[in-house]
Amino acid sequence: MTDAALLAADQMQARALSRRVVDLLAVVGFLAIGLGWVLFPYTTGQAVPGDLGDSRFNLAVLEFFYHSLAAALHGRPASFVNAPFFYPWPRVTNFSDTFWGDGEVYALARALGLDMLAAFRVWFLAGFALTYIATFVSFRKLGLATWGAATGAFLFTFPLPMAAQFDHVQLVYRLWIGPAVVALDYFLRRRSLPAGAACVLFVALQLAASIYLGLFLCLLLVAYAFAVCAVSRGRLAWGRPWPVSSPQLVATAIMLMLGLGLIAIVGIPYFEVQSLYGFARPWSDVAVLLPRPGSYMLADASRIWPDLSHVLGYPFVWEQQIFPGFSSLLAAAWFLVARQSRLRRPLAGAMLVTALTVVAITINFEGHTIYRVIYMLPGFSALRAVSRVILVTMLPLAVLLGILIDELTVTKSSCLRCRILALTLSVLLVGESSLIHHYSSSPAEWSARLISLIGRIPPRLPADAILAVASPPLQPGGTIDAPVILAQTDAELAAASLGVRTLNGYSGNAPPKWKPMATCADIEADVRAGHEFLASHGLPEIHVSAEQFVLVGFGRCDLGQTNVTGNPMR
Repeated sequence: MTDAALLAADQMQARALSRRVVDLLAVVGFLAIGLGWVLFPYTTGQAVPGDLGDSRFNLAVLEFFYHSLAAALHGRPASFVNAPFFYPWPRVTNFSDTFWGDGEVYALARALGLDMLAAFRVWFLAGFALTYIATFVSFRKLGLATWGAATGAFLFTFPLPMAAQFDHVQLVYRLWIGPAVVALDYFLRRRSLPAGAACVLFVALQLAASIYLGLFLCLLLVAYAFAVCAVSRGRLAWGRPWPVSSPQLVATAIMLMLGLGLIAIVGIPYFEVQSLYGFARPWSDVAVLLPRPGSYMLADASRIWPDLSHVLGYPFVWEQQIFPGFSSLLAAAWFLVARQSRLRRPLAGAMLVTALTVVAITINFEGHTIYRVIYMLPGFSALRAVSRVILVTMLPLAVLLGILIDELTVTKSSCLRCRILALTLSVLLVGESSLIHHYSSSPAEWSARLISLIGRIPPRLPADAILAVASPPLQPGGTIDAPVILAQTDAELAAASLGVRTLNGYSGNAPPKWKPMATCADIEADVRAGHEFLASHGLPEIHVSAEQFVLVGFGRCDLGQTNVTGNPMR
């Protein structure tokens, strides 16, 4: 090799190293802003995301996952699908979200010695970190430059709609959405069979992390395939032979088997539970939570944009907070009107059509919606809060912002005003994401409630103990209010941490005829209803003796002619 060739090779290596260093600095810098500023109360331990209801339920499921995984690794019987809540009803884990694909992070934190609350905080923050890194890498694979990829990944990871969902922490793990879109892009544009199989695997992994986001990801991928065919049909060249080699076929087969196997592991229990309990949502419940045109202006979590919830007056308005941020709308508007920019960046046109397609098929306009057709597809009838689709729709909007940053900093690199505008957009993005009301609660209150309940439970429990915690009576009309929910989540956390079962429960669904227990008669009614359910579905009968019950807050109960004395509520 000549000296000139060696010099050129050294220069190429130096440029590649420089790009990797710049990428690393961008990842670390924007991620530090997100974790250290946007999520400041949670990173510092000053607060816990969400309230004492939904968030503590998620913690109870994660704690049960940890104990189930530990038991399985030590060769002991374990069944994660049978969470120890709502006993004796079976398969209650699948009353809510998945947790198969993110519980490992919590389990690792617990295995390293962290307590439940600290591990929960690590799990929550890790979801943002992993989502940001995966999205940044995905955007680089799509051809975005460093600055554009970093700002786009920041928008997708820390958007205003995510701040509105801090009470639904199971929605944080969105890390497979970007890789799935990249894999589909490679499959469509490069006719890569391994990429197609990888797309199936990434969808399966997202379903394993969240059934909501996994199904919405399927919508996004269909919309993207339609957009690519509509915008870039001439570049697909599907008429030519597919470039396939033996190693590619092997890789395709392995990833396809893994993806389909994981979909079966995650999906089959959900369909079984949906069939067993009849959990399909009636269309009226789904239609009321579809996004409305005005939903895209709602951002109650923001401290800089106006609160329009009272003006619009939507039902379940807390689920309609899907304003994507001014920076993302500005990028979408630019590519909507700037034809030359779309021609230079075909990806921008595809992403714009993708976002508009997802909005069009999910929006409820004066009672009319295309989503009525989607509702009839398997799995979608169980999804109630369709407005959460915004957490997936943010992906094409984030790509558009990243491409706009590239337009200003790469295409027009000699334009100082363009660079200043790109910097202004980046600052606006960070400001929108960080100037928010943090939906949170006190760690001290979380700890105090659990310590108080466990202190009322006898230190020595009977074999196969069944915990029952009294809750306040239901409101007129059978309404389950906050005090009732707190009593249920108290019991779930105690049961998960002590490794016992409980008649109490709180989740996305509830078993038929189950009700919160305020009296001794309610305990017997729930046990009887559970047995009737098992018998009516031909499931194995479960024998329960009065000696198994550990009662808290009921006083003295006579269960099955056997006196069982609970611990009075103090």
